[in-house]
Amino acid sequence: MTGPVAVLTGPPGAGKSSVGPLLARLLGVGFRDSDHDIEATAGKPVSDIFVQDGEPAFRKLEREAVAAALREHRGVLSLGAGAVLDPGTQELLAAHPVVYLETKFETAARRVGMDRPRPLLIGNPRARLRQLFEERLPIYEALATVAVPTDDYDPAEVARYFAAATQAAMILARFRAPYRGRSTQVNAWWGSFDLAVSLFSGAAADPPSEDFIMRNAMDAEEVAVGWWPGDARYGKAAFYAYAHPAPEGFAEAVLSPPAAHWDGNLAEYILDWDEVITSPDPAGAALEFALSAFRHYCAACGWDPGLAASAEAVPPPVR
Repeated sequence: MTGPVAVLTGPPGAGKSSVGPLLARLLGVGFRDSDHDIEATAGKPVSDIFVQDGEPAFRKLEREAVAAALREHRGVLSLGAGAVLDPGTQELLAAHPVVYLETKFETAARRVGMDRPRPLLIGNPRARLRQLFEERLPIYEALATVAVPTDDYDPAEVARYFAAATQAAMILARFRAPYRGRSTQVNAWWGSFDLAVSLFSGAAADPPSEDFIMRNAMDAEEVAVGWWPGDARYGKAAFYAYAHPAPEGFAEAVLSPPAAHWDGNLAEYILDWDEVITSPDPAGAALEFALSAFRHYCAACGWDPGLAASAEAVPPPVR
């Protein structure tokens, strides 16, 4: 992978400068702040650049600093709140994992402090901050790979979530990569902040309900493997696997690694995150869980053997 493992965006007060270093430490990578790069280049603080040279001069330095960081940095990158305004920067960000740290205006105003001098908040600071919020919100949302509310979470909690989610996403991407059939990207879903990837056999299937989402999302035979941080139904972070439609006896398999188990309430196979991160080979354990669930379903439903084998990175026979 080239470029940062995560690019943090969001308005002033979202928590980028707090979450970024914590996330980088948990992932064992470096942290870089585009505003710090600008200050190093200009030899003076951002506020002085605005006052002495003007906003256009600052935006030019910012555009160059962000492009360089996206090209060079391999860790966590935090962008200044207004960096996303530049069309060229928007194009560059389309190729990177962008984490939008979302916050309400009232929370940001409290965190920023209306009595602190900020070049863009001259005059009526509160009204100007609200204006910037409204102008930039659609851009933050459009560029985001995933958005996480930060109002009710402390920076350490947000960093722990993203450290785990980043590692889980890489494992799911490895699981999906060799498969020669139709599959989804690693998707981030609303509600429980879970990540999931689905592999399809090519056969149609009846949706589990007439709900609009179910009718359109589950109309084909599939195996889904994902990860979530836990919710009210299952209070721990875990990898999960389910099949649609699930054949008779699907819940009776013994998957690997040995800690994997069937949860009757969820109707899914589960491998707890704690079991993964304490194993000698965490990535290998999680990948084996995904492949084990996939093998089981392929055998139970009679998927094309060649298609099923491709998930194991087994090349097709030479003809």
